[in-house]
Amino acid sequence: MMKLKGVIPPMLTPLSNGEVDAEATKRLIHHLIESGVAGIFVMGSTGEGPWLNQHQRKALLAATVDAVDGRVPILAGALEPGTGPTLEAIQLIAGYAVDVVVVATPYYFQADAATQAEHARIIADESPLPVMLYNIPQMTHNPLRAETVAQLLDHENIIGIKDSQGDWANFEALLKLKEQRADFIISQGAEAQGAQSALAGADVLVPGISNLIPEKFVSVMNQASLGHTDEVHAMADEISGVMKGIYGDGFWLPRMKYAASLRGFGDGSRLAPAPPLAEAEKEAVRSYVERYLDKT
Repeated sequence: MMKLKGVIPPMLTPLSNGEVDAEATKRLIHHLIESGVAGIFVMGSTGEGPWLNQHQRKALLAATVDAVDGRVPILAGALEPGTGPTLEAIQLIAGYAVDVVVVATPYYFQADAATQAEHARIIADESPLPVMLYNIPQMTHNPLRAETVAQLLDHENIIGIKDSQGDWANFEALLKLKEQRADFIISQGAEAQGAQSALAGADVLVPGISNLIPEKFVSVMNQASLGHTDEVHAMADEISGVMKGIYGDGFWLPRMKYAASLRGFGDGSRLAPAPPLAEAEKEAVRSYVERYLDKT
């Protein structure tokens, strides 16, 4: 398996009339790879993975594999609420040229540390693909703590974790697990902590906003690897400005998808049966994209 090191965007899912837009997906992937990313992560939270139906998942996986064409690793989310459905999702994913499956903790019902660990072990035992754990309690409401992950280091098919909680103490504890298993991949999914994580030794950054500015995060990782702290912090300030400009005070996903649509990546819609962005929000995003993103 290709080594996971660098920026791996959690790719949004470009839609057109409610279906996966294969051509827009390919355009987005080419844009990301040409910007220097180290992989593509589909069907994650940014990609609306849990809400995609089987037809949409197949279409997205096929378009992704075709566009990537072996140039970088592909990660795919199997973000189901329980062990059985997760294994079923993995079987679908394994039918495509995907390198790693990303698995959330159980959710809907409460899942304590013992339940989380058993869930991960069963999946890793049965998965034909390497497994990356995913800690995102904002969605699952069941935090995956570093001490629980430590219990899973002996399983060779569990290769790392994507931590999107934004709890810096827990992330630091995850980084310390590399002292026990050097090849265990530690990925940061909390955008605001990207630069800090790169400087602290994170293997991978997985920020949603990198769909729009992948080159900025690639630069963060490159500068951090060289020990250029000032340059990393300066880039972090620039990224923070982009996040404020795109997200504003609204829900980040529809605003980011609309910004992506202005660059030819889908029609800006999302899977939720929700009304489109208000015209004032569209104008705010459009104005920012024209003033900043179209000039970079």
